[in-house]
Amino acid sequence: MKAIIFDLLNTLYDPSSNRLFDGVPSLLENLSKKYKMALVSSTPDEEGRRALVKALGIDKYFEKVIVDSKTPELFLSICKELEVKPEEVYVIGDSLESEICVGNELRMKTVWIGHDRVSSINSWTVVNSVSEVGDIVV
Repeated sequence: MKAIIFDLLNTLYDPSSNRLFDGVPSLLENLSKKYKMALVSSTPDEEGRRALVKALGIDKYFEKVIVDSKTPELFLSICKELEVKPEEVYVIGDSLESEICVGNELRMKTVWIGHDRVSSINSWTVVNSVSEVGDIVV
């Protein structure tokens, strides 16, 4: 594996508490030493989302920060820009429809942050919180 596509909301950042989940900065620092990383977030307020990522201090860990709808075309574009094949990419997110299903369609390794939820949609693996990702993506 050579790259990781991360989601922001409810994966790295908890909007209800307006802070990163525990352990996120050290996780991103460690993973950025081994993987090319992109951050993808969907919102109509692109400027606000980019400002949030910068204010959180995590922009430095990502080669690409993209605010756009999560589609197969976007994920393939990220692969091209990072110079990796889809099967060399982890997709890590909490949304089954916009992250896990898209990653599965492209044969990426998907890690669903389930937050203790259950689903019939398969992902490569399921974790309950982002703090577990470092044990899986090594």
